[in-house]
Amino acid sequence: MSSYRTLRRLLVEMASASPGRTALAVLLTVLLSATEGINILLLIPLLQLVGIGTGQASPAIATRIASVFSAAGIAPTLGGVLAVYVAVVGVRGLIGGYQTVVSVSLREDFTAKLRVRLYAAIVRAEWKFLVTRRASEVVHVLAGGIEGAGGLVFRTIDLGIAIAVSVVYLALGLKLAPVVAGFILVGAGAMALASRGHLGTAKVLGARRWTARGDLHSVISEHVAAMKTAKSYGAIGTHLRIFSRVSDELRTASLEMSTSDTGLQRVLEFSSTAMLAGVVYAALRTGGSTPAELLVVLFVCSRLIPRIVSINTRIHGLAGQLPGIEQIFRLETECLEAAEGMQVTTGKFELRHAIRFDSVTFTYASRGDVPAVEGLNLDIAARLTTAFVGSSGAGKTTFADLLIGLL
Repeated sequence: MSSYRTLRRLLVEMASASPGRTALAVLLTVLLSATEGINILLLIPLLQLVGIGTGQASPAIATRIASVFSAAGIAPTLGGVLAVYVAVVGVRGLIGGYQTVVSVSLREDFTAKLRVRLYAAIVRAEWKFLVTRRASEVVHVLAGGIEGAGGLVFRTIDLGIAIAVSVVYLALGLKLAPVVAGFILVGAGAMALASRGHLGTAKVLGARRWTARGDLHSVISEHVAAMKTAKSYGAIGTHLRIFSRVSDELRTASLEMSTSDTGLQRVLEFSSTAMLAGVVYAALRTGGSTPAELLVVLFVCSRLIPRIVSINTRIHGLAGQLPGIEQIFRLETECLEAAEGMQVTTGKFELRHAIRFDSVTFTYASRGDVPAVEGLNLDIAARLTTAFVGSSGAGKTTFADLLIGLL
């Protein structure tokens, strides 16, 4: 499954899990972006009202703001216009806080519903499918994997906000200083191309880290369950060696991921520094701006460039987490394909004489042509105790599953 298809499916399922909260989160994101754009647009007109800057960048807005002050019977002063600016920023802060609460609620709704849905798919799958999967693998997906999916939803929403706000800043930059904004746009494209090669690496390393975490989870589950047996047979040393090896694999995968992140950060930091230097050069060389307008241009750039860097960083982080989400979707699909009808048992089953196995052979599809049980002929008499013994892999569990009807 491609990264794009995985992310698209994740977003579609997030929306279907909680349509109301999804719509509210999108609305608040739009309001958040618009509010940030408004406070920048207000800055020049507000300063013009008190005689700071004489440019005519936004005469219509300045006129409207002046009429509001006049209607209220308030003479615009430096303190008054700055208070208006702070109030606008405060409104944006309230919207941002509420948007965070809604996003967290959306994440938890999605996580809970995905966990229950995946568990339902697992328990309805045929036993011959489930018996070929390690129990610790399923537990790892249901526990840590689902939490990772919820976190990815939150990061995706956060990425959407960063992109929306950056678009607003870029639009303002194009309005106030087209040459400078054009330079930033070109720099952002170059930055995206420079970090593109890291995305494939991030996905490969993310898959390796996911596998290593699953292996460690399996070792912990199986070794703790078998602790008594390991102690009685003096196998603690073997357990320690296996645990150390798996733990080192996770450590190596995590360090490789961190090294990749650090390399990307170096590229982005250098690119953003070069971009900022180019912006300052372009702003000073073009000239023709009032001090207030130049102040706003630099303010926009100081907010836009770090966001462009953070967008690339977030995309890199998403690429590293996508392999885990793909494993969740893959397990659910496989379970649904192996689903069996819900069995309803009525009445009382009574064993009166015996159970007979007559030339019974069973082969797991995942094990090729090697039968787990072959040509079994056996009578199990009623009201007697029958014991089955044999070496590991002899077919005892398969026989028991056949006996009780799981296979």
